[in-house]
Amino acid sequence: MQQSVKTVQQIRSNTGNLNQILGLGLDVDNPDLVQTIRCTICLNSYHRLMGHSPTVLMDRIPGLLPLLDDPALAAEIDVELIHLAEYNPLPDPERFIAQTMEHFKNFDDPALETLFYLAAGYYEFYVRNDRSRSMEFLERGLSLARTHADHLRESIGFIHLAMIKWNSGDYRAAHEHAQTAYELSRLSGNLYQQTVALRTEAQCCTQLGDYRGSILLSQKARELLVLCNMSTGTLYQLLVANEAEVHLLKSEYSEAHRIYAQSIRETSPEQSPYNHALSLLSAAEIEIMIGAPDCEVRPKIALARKLFTAQGNQIAVMQCDMVHADLELREGNEGVAGASFRRCLASSWSTNGEIRSYCLERLGDISRWKRPSTSSNWAVVYLADSQSSHNMLALHKALLFMADVFISGGEEDTASALLVVALDGFTSMDVHRGRAECLLRLGQVSFSRGEVSRAVQFWSQARLLFERASQLTKVKQIDTLVAGIEKEVDGHHDGNSADRSVLVAPSGPVRNLENGVWGTSKPERAA
Repeated sequence: MQQSVKTVQQIRSNTGNLNQILGLGLDVDNPDLVQTIRCTICLNSYHRLMGHSPTVLMDRIPGLLPLLDDPALAAEIDVELIHLAEYNPLPDPERFIAQTMEHFKNFDDPALETLFYLAAGYYEFYVRNDRSRSMEFLERGLSLARTHADHLRESIGFIHLAMIKWNSGDYRAAHEHAQTAYELSRLSGNLYQQTVALRTEAQCCTQLGDYRGSILLSQKARELLVLCNMSTGTLYQLLVANEAEVHLLKSEYSEAHRIYAQSIRETSPEQSPYNHALSLLSAAEIEIMIGAPDCEVRPKIALARKLFTAQGNQIAVMQCDMVHADLELREGNEGVAGASFRRCLASSWSTNGEIRSYCLERLGDISRWKRPSTSSNWAVVYLADSQSSHNMLALHKALLFMADVFISGGEEDTASALLVVALDGFTSMDVHRGRAECLLRLGQVSFSRGEVSRAVQFWSQARLLFERASQLTKVKQIDTLVAGIEKEVDGHHDGNSADRSVLVAPSGPVRNLENGVWGTSKPERAA
């Protein structure tokens, strides 16, 4: 391990020199041309793992291959080019992959062939969004790895399986695959692969509501990367992003935004296009929820979409579409938002649980729609989806939305029962905004029953949590209402007494500002 760490350190400190030396060696008259090409591939894989753009030397290699007539070398280059597809899309994927498969008929290298099938499986799922073909390649790769007791590549295969399950919303199965991948990576002795497995397991814990476990796994993975001397690469940044995601889901928006803003500063569209785009999109998502101006949010989404499109990353482009739809909904453009959410749902229903859950959450939250007649149906769908995926945060959000539906129908007892269950769940996960929204509605129900003192207690607790979640509009609304109630109770009002009717609009519990004190002209996510 020490030798590997030393090698990484030497590469990092001499990248410029290595590019220059290898560039001189990429010449048809060089007797060591084959070895020079292989060294170039290794250098490029280092660039890739560190999140840097491909070395320009890779562009010179295809022109040299016809002179060498070396199918093994050609296959090795093809595998690296498949890995690079997020930066440089393959011009004719079907033909390219078929051609690579032909190369393997001319030589025997199980390790390289395994890597090819795993890389092709990853490419088919993440770039081409073809789950069936992806699974076909992954199963062939895993079969080869098992046959040759190749624990490292078998671990890579299980990571890909875990992420496919994760994307489809089966987080428990994904978690099991990630744990298997970690055990295999330990058997292989590869610290970097152990880090990848830990990061994947952390992502699963996040979706399952185990935020503490997720943070601990991320921290352990970051420690391993430091040992590998790779603490400035893509994987390290993704681990930091996972911790930011936990802050986001707990509605600790300022902490999450600070991490993403730092990542935006430390990356660039040229050198780290994926990480830069991901940080831009994540920052935009938070800014929508905390009420940042449209003129600040929209350019971030546009640049992220441009970068993801250039990489051929269809899933990430769809994520840009869904965040853009959320912005349109916040701005009151319900027709545009609804159509976009439904398009994303149709494209991702069986392939991407994250996109599916994101869209269902917004469609099912009746507090965000002026005409919420169909939102109650979406709330039921959201509830069913969260149960099947075991996404605990989504499950309790769905219960909150169902409580809104029952409140709007005048069934306050049922709503209160749902709110208590949702509140318990949000409390156990330490989700500040979710707790606040439940307390807000429990206060509303208490107030409508004439239990003013109890209502004020609920609202006072909600105020602190809204403040923690950077929901300053809600904080001001609570302050205004409670101050009005206190004036009336003390007998020091000037005729503008607190009006209970502002808490329950005719069409639902949380309407636009002109219809009630709890509405917002720019709606925000419930939890």
